Amino acid sequence: MLSEIRPRDICSGLPLAMMTPATRTSAIDFLPRSAAVVQRQLTRNHGRSARAYELGLAACRRRLSFHAVHRLRIAIRRLLAGLELWREIDVEIPAVRRALRRQARALGKLRDAQVQLGIVEDQPSATRLLEPLRQDLLKRRRRHAKEVRQVLKSDKARRRLERWNPTPPAESLRPLDRLGILLDRRRRNTERSLVRLKSTTPIELAAVHRVRVEARKYRYAIEALRANWRGAEAANLLSSLRAFHQVVGQLRDRELLVRRVDRLIADQELPLSAARIFRALAKSERARLHELLAKPPSESR
Repeated sequence: MLSEIRPRDICSGLPLAMMTPATRTSAIDFLPRSAAVVQRQLTRNHGRSARAYELGLAACRRRLSFHAVHRLRIAIRRLLAGLELWREIDVEIPAVRRALRRQARALGKLRDAQVQLGIVEDQPSATRLLEPLRQDLLKRRRRHAKEVRQVLKSDKARRRLERWNPTPPAESLRPLDRLGILLDRRRRNTERSLVRLKSTTPIELAAVHRVRVEARKYRYAIEALRANWRGAEAANLLSSLRAFHQVVGQLRDRELLVRRVDRLIADQELPLSAARIFRALAKSERARLHELLAKPPSESR
């Protein structure tokens, strides 16, 4: 599926303002020259993330709806990104990362099943033909929902986050320089993953996912310090990153579903005619993705 999108088309058209020379040289300059200001901003960011996590946790404990699962996953990612910034400036962080990552992994499996089920149920003209696939995805959704409920039972991570009071960094330039270096490292990792993607022929889903992961880490680090970013360039950068996440996320969802359909056909649980439906969907999605990726950054936001 991915082989039909040429590597140079994706990489030359990616809506990533982060690749501009100005952004490459200004990561540290976006930070204020006061450790106290950075500490206050990181504290506010953590408060927002922790609150979103509490609300998402409560919502998922009530009902594992698609939107509740999505919001909790985002809250966990932002929490982890913020904690990494604190750790970068030598602030002791609570022992919650392992529990949060376990929750995120379980939620990710459930989210994949929910998305794929939604795509299948959006084919009303082939309801009978796709019933075996629908039943397979319903079974997966039930299994992953059970796993999520189990990992969300523990309240240890939430209580530790609630009790945590970060110690402000010393009033010196060293913490600021380290955060600037972290932002530059995130940018370099994103660029390297793009280079690997460009060199992969045919393009592999794993390579696309790696770019998405690195770009997401970069984006969350920027957003945690967003108040210190001024001008159109920072806004363009974040807008470009969000657009890219949406594009490759949709690509991943469709490709994972196509793989599942192929496995069920191989196991003779689905007729070959079912493959035509999803090949047509994949073809339409590839055309849309190609159009989005081919636009210049100013049009992709």
